[in-house]
Amino acid sequence: MAGEPVQISVDQLRRALDVALRHIEASAGPTVTLKEDLFWSVSAEELYDAYRRLDLAWEAWPMTEDRTMADERDRQPH
Repeated sequence: MAGEPVQISVDQLRRALDVALRHIEASAGPTVTLKEDLFWSVSAEELYDAYRRLDLAWEAWPMTEDRTMADERDRQPH
């Protein structure tokens, strides 16, 4: 699969982000306090530098999708 474009539907991304945001809200409440005013800024030239890459989307997506599905199952009434 390496070298092929990764295609993920917007609906799948929305569901995964919703899981993450619900987790943040459950642990931090409705407001998040940023203790540091820092963030990573990556230039366009460095964006896809293979030596700086932390992970590959096609390798990481199945795990993200599994976590999303598990969260959705947990939220179903029993």
